[in-house]
Amino acid sequence: MDGARRRLSGRPSLSFIADPSRAGKTAMKILVYSHVFHPMVGGIETMSIVLAEEFQNLGHEVRVVTPVPSDASDNFSFSVIRDASTASLCRQINWADTILVNNVSARVVALLIGFHRPFVVRHATWIRSPDGRLRWRDRIKQRLLRFGSGISNSNAMASHIKSPSVVVENCYNDHVFSMGRSAPERDIVFAGRLVSDKGVDILLRAIHLLSHEGISASLTIVGDGPERASLENLSAELGLTDHVQFLGRLLPSALASTFRDHRIAAFPSIWDEPFGIVALEAAACGCFVIGSDGGGLSDAIGPCGVTFRNGDVEALAGTVRDALTKRWEACEACHAHLRAHTRVAVATRYLEVLYANRRKRATGGIG
Repeated sequence: MDGARRRLSGRPSLSFIADPSRAGKTAMKILVYSHVFHPMVGGIETMSIVLAEEFQNLGHEVRVVTPVPSDASDNFSFSVIRDASTASLCRQINWADTILVNNVSARVVALLIGFHRPFVVRHATWIRSPDGRLRWRDRIKQRLLRFGSGISNSNAMASHIKSPSVVVENCYNDHVFSMGRSAPERDIVFAGRLVSDKGVDILLRAIHLLSHEGISASLTIVGDGPERASLENLSAELGLTDHVQFLGRLLPSALASTFRDHRIAAFPSIWDEPFGIVALEAAACGCFVIGSDGGGLSDAIGPCGVTFRNGDVEALAGTVRDALTKRWEACEACHAHLRAHTRVAVATRYLEVLYANRRKRATGGIG
């Protein structure tokens, strides 16, 4: 499998997570600050909702504060304070026993330092410009992070953050994405935004290479974005029109069904993904997962697939060739990996960090 690397993670497994009832040592008032939030769509927005819901389910009182304006469709089990002014944010900080900042905000972290309140910052995106440079505001964020505790969503993110952090990887919606399927009818599926960073053109070229070897593979592309028209044109130019379907955006239940209809899920991102929840979703539906090895995507894949070098068409083609010729059955290691990334398992781990940080603060430690 030239250019591919099977994921052998040296990180501590999350499979040790205790029964969720143990997280309820003492009910806390938890404030979650989320700079982006529903109805916006993305990983940070999703994790803010999931963590708030699960914290609430585990017996804690939760409020989410966000600068995102009011939305009529709010129907959450927790309180949402929208379009929050600095004064409103200060009132909520005074209310809370502990604060979780979902992705670093220099203004909010500076406020929390001034309030001397226990807080944890969740690190979900790189603190740098897209071209890798460290801007002045990035340097400020890195300095501020020394005054609190952190949770990184992957080992790659933990290495990137200059201050210490605990690795707690993202969860997937195990209520929607699960196995229990008949034999899949199609070969490969991609799901994500259709932008150049996601590398869908690399996947099309890899399938084109395989066609010259007499290997005909079907591909389903789920998602939409500014690159859709150019990718449809590229598919036609490569003579793949009869083998490639563009389905557009799908609701989670429809996406889960689509994953179950495929043998392989491929996520050939060119940029370094901070994590990759979609890889967990695909694995949970029984797909063998192929992804690029930069960033945290390999953490998401774990033992449920393999990785290849970012942007390497030939390596991807070889990895897909090998996957097509083998029968994939999820092993116990894959099942354990998925159990460690359920909503309640990840929320419980977050609570452990919040409790530990609060104790440290009470005894005079930073945090």
